This record gives sequence, structure tokens and C-alpha cells, in this order.
Amino acid sequence: DNGDGYYVLSIDGIAADKLDYDCFIVVNGALSFKVNALDWAKLASANANADIANVAKALAAYGDAASKKA
Repeated sequence: DNGDGYYVLSIDGIAADKLDYDCFIVVNGALSFKVNALDWAKLASANANADIANVAKALAAYGDAASKKA
């Protein structure tokens, strides 16, 4: 919990060609869900902040290119 009602989660070691692989997350033993890096990229690419949207679009393109090479 970062103090403003949001949780921050960091997952290290995800290979570029695996950005679309789901991670199973459990929060406080009560809430669980699956998410992957490209889920974030899809949402963030529509962000009003152009810098965030551009990072999200670049991440999606990187993951796409890496998965085609693998």
C-alpha cells in the first residue's frame, strides 16, 4: 500500500518474449487476479500523459517484436 489507496507491485525477471504471460497475484489473502505487463500497456497507452502512453506503446511493441523472434 503506497499510502493513497493504491498498491504498488514489482515483478522482476520477466523476459521480453514473456510480457504477455499472466502472473497470479494475491493481495492480503483476500483478493486474487491474473495480470501481465501487456495488460498494463494496453490501459496505459490511452493515458492522458503522453510520456506514460509512449512508454506503454513502446513496451507493447518491444514485447511483440521479442515474441516473434523467440
